Amino acid sequence: MTQQIDPVALTNATDITCESCGNYTFQPVFLFKRISALLSPDGREGIVPINTFCCVACGWVNKVFQPASGLVAQDYTPQQADPSQLTLDL
Repeated sequence: MTQQIDPVALTNATDITCESCGNYTFQPVFLFKRISALLSPDGREGIVPINTFCCVACGWVNKVFQPASGLVAQDYTPQQADPSQLTLDL
């Protein structure tokens, strides 16, 4: 069953904007953590995906969306590709 949100409550809600560029839109992305075999419950090294959101305009991950891992925002800044250098091999 889907819970309905009161439209009046949404009009009073605060928008979340990108801390880097001020954009209002975000997209889902994954961060990945590598778990050493010593810390893993099954004794094997593993990779754990973590769901989060990044800015559609600049790729920034706001502090509120970062996992509680002690990492700072600059650790999540993506490398920006130069669109003029992109190629599509067919």
